[in-house]
Amino acid sequence: MSASGEIAIDDELRKSIRIACAKARLQGVRAEHVLIDVKQIWMSIPSMLSTRTAERLSEIVSTCIEEYYGDRDQLPS
Repeated sequence: MSASGEIAIDDELRKSIRIACAKARLQGVRAEHVLIDVKQIWMSIPSMLSTRTAERLSEIVSTCIEEYYGDRDQLPS
């Protein structure tokens, strides 16, 4: 958890989200569909339904939005 109380997204997870969002954009998948898919997958895992993991999901959704709409000229490495 960060000093501000947010659950931090580590570099490896952010890179994975960046790659997934870049692929989605290239395939013409809209941001809202990416988020719906992420939430549906998350909710399908029984161990992910606690308050603590809901906070984690919120951070992942925020990161997806940042990466989907982020620097489109920079390809993920």
